[in-house]
Amino acid sequence: MKKVLIILLCSVFLIFGLYVWFTGIHAIPGKVKIIQSHETIYGKAVLFEDKDNHTFGVARLERYLAFFYRFGGSSYGHDVKKGMPFEATGYGTSDPPTDSFVIGVKVAADSNIKYIAIGNDMEDVGYDESYELSMAEVQENPEIYQWKSVVGHYAMFVVDEYTQETWTIRGFDESGNLIADKRFAGQPRYLN
Repeated sequence: MKKVLIILLCSVFLIFGLYVWFTGIHAIPGKVKIIQSHETIYGKAVLFEDKDNHTFGVARLERYLAFFYRFGGSSYGHDVKKGMPFEATGYGTSDPPTDSFVIGVKVAADSNIKYIAIGNDMEDVGYDESYELSMAEVQENPEIYQWKSVVGHYAMFVVDEYTQETWTIRGFDESGNLIADKRFAGQPRYLN
């Protein structure tokens, strides 16, 4: 009976250990929970939440020895500031391979944002000028915009590089109305 118990305990620890090594949870410093992940040619891009202070971040987990992951850098410690519709963070490098920039967005719990889109075809519109854009227009122009549904207050994008287009972020409500944006050089803001 004692041998069976020892074998059972060792098996549980082995399975849990392999799960941690294969999923990449161990690679991110601190106590984190992976919220979303996306397979890339270098390994995984992940959006994670710190279990201790409930901030969020994004990271690159690089594959090594075919099955395991190691930490490849991150941006962390972010949260939605009071009165803001969302907070965004990004991490990446300009070195190959492609898919090297990951963007994480956390929406405010009271914001009514259901969709996040990145992209911009309005370079000629000044930052303080009003403009019109709907979720239907975003969906009709996949060559300009990428969009994701917000899941558990989060959305994540993996793109080739950091650009004005990929760092222009907009939030839409359930009906597809634009309610918030973050233009390239500006802060997130609610739109009237």
